[in-house]
Amino acid sequence: MPQRKTSPVPALGALHDRALEETFRRRELLGDLATQPKVSRAEIEARAKEGGIAPSTLWLYLKQYRDAGLSGLAPRERADKGGHHRISEHMHEIIRGVRFSQVNRSVRSVYQAVCQKARTLGEPAPSEWQKSSWRTDVTMSFVIATR
Repeated sequence: MPQRKTSPVPALGALHDRALEETFRRRELLGDLATQPKVSRAEIEARAKEGGIAPSTLWLYLKQYRDAGLSGLAPRERADKGGHHRISEHMHEIIRGVRFSQVNRSVRSVYQAVCQKARTLGEPAPSEWQKSSWRTDVTMSFVIATR
């Protein structure tokens, strides 16, 4: 599985007021758990319930605090912000070509063939989530082409 991209830990002095408030709020949620060398699941669950957050979120805050101190608790932008989330027109053409070359193929089979072709061409493959959107697009293209 590919490594997740992570955004760098921001310097506290570079944060705007709202981000600083959120950083301190997260530290307050951790309370004395932040300084304990070992924390039990029961302690995390109790503190999460008090703070009205999920235990998994509190575990994440604890890890971030231990890894990078107070700066680790600062909100970060998504690592994929500004990236392409849409399927390129070139990829749409590949999808249509695969779909129209063998009309009786299942959507799953078309998806797998498209991903293989994308890897061969060095293009980013469409995600599972994008599959449903292009399925509608390809179906409509097929209906229009066969009229």
